Amino acid sequence: MCDAFVAELWGVLEGLCYVKSMGFNKVELCIDSQSVVQVIQKVSVQSSMGGSLVRRIRRLLELDWEVEISHTYRETNNCVDALANLGCSMGLELTTFEECPSQIREIYDADSMGFTTPRMITV
Repeated sequence: MCDAFVAELWGVLEGLCYVKSMGFNKVELCIDSQSVVQVIQKVSVQSSMGGSLVRRIRRLLELDWEVEISHTYRETNNCVDALANLGCSMGLELTTFEECPSQIREIYDADSMGFTTPRMITV
C-alpha cells in the first residue's frame, strides 16, 4: 500500500516509460500534485519517501527528448480523473486503449473543447 504522493510518482514514471516506448520525442506532462512537480524539479531529493522513484524519473528526463512538466489543477482535466476512476474498477494489469473508452467519451469531448469545472477556493 502507498500514499497518494507515491502513487502520483508511480503514475509519472509509468507514463513517461510508456510514451518513451511509443517513440514520442516531445511531451507535455501535466501533474495535479504540486508537491510531485516540486520534488521532480528540485536539485536534490530531501525525503526518502519516493526517493528512488524520483531518481528513476529524473534519469528518464535526462534522455534525448523534451519533457515539459507543469502543475495543473485536477478540475482542468476531467478526462484524466475519469480514466483514473475507470482504472480503479479494472484489474492490476496494464490496459491500453486504441480508442477513447465509451465510459469517458462525453468527458473527453468536453475536455477537447476546453470545458472545465470551476474550482472552489476559500478566501
